[in-house]
Amino acid sequence: MFSLVIEAHQPGRGRRRLPTFYFGNSPIFASRDADLVASHLGAGVRAVATAPHEPIYALTACTIDGRTGLYGREMFNRAPYRRRLERLGMRFADDSYVRFRRDGRFASGSSGSFSPDFIVLASSSEGHEHVVDASGASLAFSVVAARLGRPDARELGHLSTVLEGVTALGAPSPTVLIDALRAGR
Repeated sequence: MFSLVIEAHQPGRGRRRLPTFYFGNSPIFASRDADLVASHLGAGVRAVATAPHEPIYALTACTIDGRTGLYGREMFNRAPYRRRLERLGMRFADDSYVRFRRDGRFASGSSGSFSPDFIVLASSSEGHEHVVDASGASLAFSVVAARLGRPDARELGHLSTVLEGVTALGAPSPTVLIDALRAGR
């Protein structure tokens, strides 16, 4: 279920919540610009409607120091972790979704077509200040979990081949993650 929540201004009530697009109970996109939030809602509806016919993933294209990757830790554009990454120099595409193309590249409307150098995933080692790498089947599973709709066997095989050699990282600290990416991981 998609929803768009826009709180009416009530004088004297202090700070109000930003207009926000939700997918189920999860916030996906928030902005002061309600029209921009509505645009992201439309993109989400189109992505879900298209997903049975085209491989679409709930991953965001991102860049750091000229390297392009995929961000899959969370989708919310205003999540604290993501905001800290932005302050540390990571840039995120405007789109919340990427398409997996037949040529083995990913594409988003604002970033164009690319082969990811890295993938940022949630870290399962919360509380530890080190980077966790994912590879092989665990990486493929993490990426497939972000697929809208079901992939077919051909897509799974192709995706597994494309992901070979791609660095997948997660870290509880945004600083540790950025340092690892800048060190060439």
